[in-house]
Amino acid sequence: MATLARVESQTLGAIYQAYEQGRKQSDNFGLAIGALGHECNRALWLQFRWAHEPETIDGKKARLFETGNLEEGRLIADLERAGVVVTGQQEKVRALGGHLRGKLDGEATGVPEAPKAVHVVECKTANDKRFKEIATGVKSRKTGEVSRGVKDQAPSHYVQCQIYMHLRGVKRCLYLLVSKNTDEIYIERIEYDPTFALKTVARAESIIRANRAPGRISEDRSKYPCVFCPAADVCHGEAFGRVNCRTCIFSTPVIGDDDKGRWFCDRHKHELSIEDQKSGCGNHLYLPDLVPGEQVDSGEDWVSYTMPDGTTWRDGVQEASRRDP
Repeated sequence: MATLARVESQTLGAIYQAYEQGRKQSDNFGLAIGALGHECNRALWLQFRWAHEPETIDGKKARLFETGNLEEGRLIADLERAGVVVTGQQEKVRALGGHLRGKLDGEATGVPEAPKAVHVVECKTANDKRFKEIATGVKSRKTGEVSRGVKDQAPSHYVQCQIYMHLRGVKRCLYLLVSKNTDEIYIERIEYDPTFALKTVARAESIIRANRAPGRISEDRSKYPCVFCPAADVCHGEAFGRVNCRTCIFSTPVIGDDDKGRWFCDRHKHELSIEDQKSGCGNHLYLPDLVPGEQVDSGEDWVSYTMPDGTTWRDGVQEASRRDP
């Protein structure tokens, strides 16, 4: 007898659809502190410049993100039940003129190991395999040594811990990790590393200030991490970047003394609001790395490219044949 195809529940589909509709797909206003754990500077630059469409979050993934948020609240409550005082939940953290952005899970005092010390709190969840790698460690096939902990097994989390400590002027981080399979909790106190933190902030600043795309982490988009990257089409020269102020050669992020995340248009000589940045204007001229062609010539308000098919395309406000990516 033939096996009947499994019919997905319409109710389940409706639940996931509600999650998708309730989650707004939008660009990040700045460079997220949580994203600094990503190893590819080019991917971070393309995201910061709004060069590609935001990653699409389906209903299943949106629910998973909500689970992480719910677990964060539960972990904070666990700490408070244990006598730890937690403040500053979801407090905004800004740096580099507001272009580097994040939110605290909290700050804690009264931690039993060091009651008087202030700790940045970082809450995470992981599947059982990932949990064990961090909590109990991984044995090297070459040396037989076991490496464990956040720095060795969760470097992207370690980056977040260090940057939050650095920007808050705190010397310790209380890292809490929950296994999604067993509900087991792993806790680690992480010491502030000023050299590491300063290098990471300098890396973030170089990405924010750059008007050229950093080098690719790989030339093969079929391999990790490019294969999962939402910027891959633009990064590997297969598609134009989006048209908005952040992809325009005339716009510049302003790193000032405030935390407003300001942008300035050098052509029209005015500050750009978020709505300005999204809509762009008729004078848009691409940053050359966002055109899938080779730059061959330029003038005051135009740039000429040789495209992969051998044709010549001129980017500029006078060009009637301007492409709309």
